[in-house]
Amino acid sequence: MRIFRPLLIASSIATAACTAYAIDLTPRQQIEARQSNFKDLGGAFKTIRDQLRLSRPDPIAIEQAAHSVYEMSQAHAMWFPKGTGPESGYETDAKPEIWTDAQGFASANQRFVDAGAKLYSLAQAKNIDGLKQHVPAVGQACKNCHDKFRLPQD
Repeated sequence: MRIFRPLLIASSIATAACTAYAIDLTPRQQIEARQSNFKDLGGAFKTIRDQLRLSRPDPIAIEQAAHSVYEMSQAHAMWFPKGTGPESGYETDAKPEIWTDAQGFASANQRFVDAGAKLYSLAQAKNIDGLKQHVPAVGQACKNCHDKFRLPQD
């Protein structure tokens, strides 16, 4: 247990530093960070889908991308602090319902977290058939949130 103590301390310091940094961001910076996170999330999910279309998918690439999806699913709800919606005056696809229907948003987010956890578990197990069956559920978890909490895309 002693070996892990420095890691725990370092992790706690890093978490505190990230939290302090996030608090100091302007609404515009928070929106830009959120948009960047969504691009990264989309890229990770695309990697998984593209790999699963190959005759010999790379399980390491899938696991790494699934880990990213899983981590981002856990952080996703924190990407929407108050003041970063349309009222901020900055361009955002986030609808006011994220904040006016916090319970509905939390529920939709939890479906994404659950789908991300299962995705990562299947990737760790190198279960390609299971991944192929589960990827649509992850996509549906994303769509579920987009339908109610994101402005329609052209």
